[in-house]
Amino acid sequence: MQNHYFYLSLPYQYVPVRYIMNQQLPKYQVIVNAIEEAVRTNTLSFGDQVYSLNGVMKEFSVSRDTAVAAYKILKTKGVIDSTPGKGYFIATSGLSKEYK
Repeated sequence: MQNHYFYLSLPYQYVPVRYIMNQQLPKYQVIVNAIEEAVRTNTLSFGDQVYSLNGVMKEFSVSRDTAVAAYKILKTKGVIDSTPGKGYFIATSGLSKEYK
């Protein structure tokens, strides 16, 4: 297993987010794990914008269905939220105690 990084373009900075491509995990789970780990380590803070679906597709070399599946899981867990016309953000409320 090799460490990889993707960079989220936040205002005035690029934030490196580590992820591991694991042959045993589905690709959508790799995306979920990467964003959850970034929240746990405070690499991504509440309110930070994350990639659009197209950005996830490009950065992780996955299909739209895979990107949608990952973001659906993250939204269900309360890790991210979306604002129509604005994008996806780390949720400012509704996070489980695991992330607080």
